[in-house]
Amino acid sequence: MRSIGEVAAVCGVSPHLLRQWEDAGLLEPAREHGQRRYSELDVRLVRFIRFGRELGLGLAELRELFATRSVEERAVLLKRRKAMLEHRIAVAARQLELIEEGLACPYPDVRYCPDLIALAEQPELADLPSSR
Repeated sequence: MRSIGEVAAVCGVSPHLLRQWEDAGLLEPAREHGQRRYSELDVRLVRFIRFGRELGLGLAELRELFATRSVEERAVLLKRRKAMLEHRIAVAARQLELIEEGLACPYPDVRYCPDLIALAEQPELADLPSSR
């Protein structure tokens, strides 16, 4: 069993952050004489939470994922997150297209660039995969 300071150092997070994650219901370290004591499973969980946070998962999303006890429920949650990410990727791809066409446009006034006009006539983002 490790102290909060040891876990924080090993996992590259602050003790304050570990307390926040505990308050958010993501961690439940044991208590020994009133002090938090973390098992190796807790350390793995801290690393998983940190990884999820670095990838943009919110505390509520992680809490919901951890609370899920069936493969089917987990699949529903992850499919919803996947759809949202696919939408973000589609938006980012459209942004890149706009930038690339803008960089390649030889016209002084971008509003007259045929390639950009054609790009603007493509399906709207509402028609792309969404987070629904």
